Amino acid sequence: MTYNIVEYQNDSAGNTMLGNMYKQILYPAFPNEDERESLENLVKYMQEDCEGEKRHVIFILINNAIVGSMIFSYFQEVNAGFNSYIVVDNKHKRKGYASLLINEAMKILKQDVKENGQESLAYVFCEINKFNNGIPSSAYMIDRLGYMLVDVEYTQPPLSVDKSASNDLYLAVWSENKECIPTVDIKLFICSFFGKAFNIPLDMREQYIKLMYNRLSNKETVRLIKIIK
Repeated sequence: MTYNIVEYQNDSAGNTMLGNMYKQILYPAFPNEDERESLENLVKYMQEDCEGEKRHVIFILINNAIVGSMIFSYFQEVNAGFNSYIVVDNKHKRKGYASLLINEAMKILKQDVKENGQESLAYVFCEINKFNNGIPSSAYMIDRLGYMLVDVEYTQPPLSVDKSASNDLYLAVWSENKECIPTVDIKLFICSFFGKAFNIPLDMREQYIKLMYNRLSNKETVRLIKIIK
């Protein structure tokens, strides 16, 4: 089936597309409110000019209908990408669209890297839900793409003041090194990500940065673990 991949533009058509994607795909994909950004905050997030971070949304269209989308960022200081959301409409799952979105995002991130004066992308981070009773298809997918679990207890700050922090996520990373990651790089990512991406007061963001820093203390490197063992 013929498809197009287009990137969000900050105009009326782009915001309409973002709103339609949110209502039709993202909202039902995240029934837990603590893991789902509000549409208002998402639009604000994309319209803000955030120093040191480039934000992107891409959509897969079939006959002008959105069947999947991905929200991701590039953090200049740590030379790393972060995949916020990857969502595909239920009727179009298991057709390879999520992988297409990730591959397109990598092309865009590599362009961000070039514009930042770097030779290659150091890392791409993402969060995945913890799994105890069966492994979800999303975990198999990112395992195939070369992501590893970062061996540290992870807490995601609240998305906004009316939501709760989440301890039900793993932090995963793609990198050339499949054994470990320097602790200083994880701290730099945490500081960049937590410091910019959450609609909460600065003192709350700093609280969660400190929490993660404490968990990483006394370690020069952090082990990476296979997602699917």
